[in-house]
Amino acid sequence: VVNALDRLASGYQKECEQLRHELAIAQSQLRDYQSRLGKPFMQEAYLTKLTTLRDQLKAKLSAANQNDDGPTTFDLSRRINELRALQVGEAVPDRPRESQFAAEEPITIRIRRRDSNIRFPFQPIPSIP
Repeated sequence: VVNALDRLASGYQKECEQLRHELAIAQSQLRDYQSRLGKPFMQEAYLTKLTTLRDQLKAKLSAANQNDDGPTTFDLSRRINELRALQVGEAVPDRPRESQFAAEEPITIRIRRRDSNIRFPFQPIPSIP
């Protein structure tokens, strides 16, 4: 009974550390989201232009007769590619780094460590050559 309680008590420390790590990540994400709340969508104009060009290209490609009004499919596809090439992604906000967390320990190492702590009441049978 005492050993079981000891194992339970020793496991809580690691669980608490893991939960603190997850809480720090969640708080960081919340700060990021709150900083963006209420701000206009920066790519709205880009999205609108790209959608309009895409719809024009779809209509031009699906038309049974290729009439000459408006830009050609080649011009539309070129304008779409140019617009995509000019688009620059939104800068990621700087977030203060409190500390670097080490990567989580691989499962195989944890299993080997756990298995090495187990004492077998018998000796394994040696293999016969």
